[in-house]
Amino acid sequence: MILNSSKIGKTYEPDFWDVTEASIVKFASGYNDLDNPRFKDGRIAPPMYAVLYAGASVFRVLFDDELNINMMRLVHGEQDMTWHRLPRPGDRVKSVASVHNMEEKSSGEILHVKIDSSINDAPAGTIISSFFIRGKKKDEKPAEKKPEAAPPPRPPVAFSQKMYVTNDQTYRYAEGGGDHNPIHIDNDYALAAGLPGIILQGLCTMAFAHKAVTDKVLDKDPEKLRRLFVRFSKPVVPYDVLTTEGWVIEEKPGRKVVGLEVKNQDGVQVLINGRAEVDA
Repeated sequence: MILNSSKIGKTYEPDFWDVTEASIVKFASGYNDLDNPRFKDGRIAPPMYAVLYAGASVFRVLFDDELNINMMRLVHGEQDMTWHRLPRPGDRVKSVASVHNMEEKSSGEILHVKIDSSINDAPAGTIISSFFIRGKKKDEKPAEKKPEAAPPPRPPVAFSQKMYVTNDQTYRYAEGGGDHNPIHIDNDYALAAGLPGIILQGLCTMAFAHKAVTDKVLDKDPEKLRRLFVRFSKPVVPYDVLTTEGWVIEEKPGRKVVGLEVKNQDGVQVLINGRAEVDA
């Protein structure tokens, strides 16, 4: 393992974020959610706003030289977010990062970063971001793939929502969500990195999915969304048309679990294995 596994459990200094109406509105604008009146007037932060107030804590881990992370080979694989309370203007959010776990795979390694956030010492939410660090070299023989078992039949679609990725989407999300990685805002840089051009921030695609759940399942009430997990599978580019589809996995008193996937206009899945837990 190239990652320094002795650092599993390492905890970092806290970061603080002061919530404002303007930052809420700008964030919601970045993923096209100003049709929700709660966000349009900045009354309450969208659930995915957590990536903004926890962002500095994530970077504390990713740029820690002690971990031996090769940033040039790192991609965001999965995101698991849990909410207890959504912040409002005037709140100060405290976030603390830790190295949650590391895994070694045949083609690389996985780093799991955990962020615990609180408001006035009361839990606000937890994020576990999983990053894959590619380790396979071009001259290595690829591992033989085993036949995959057919997935179980999916329940009928209970809701769907389309979202159009505008030509300025990556720039608006960069401003609102704080992700200014050049692959999202510099076409020449993206091409040099081997991409087809600028690609959409994965967390913006996830925000589209969380908007679909809030709009279609929760009657636009964001405080009923408790957990959202997704796996990023394919890049999204400007002018793509994304469709979020959801289906009911489980219903029990006070809680509902729905499955999710997001696909583009060609039917290619860009988010898979999605799972949302909501207040019934």
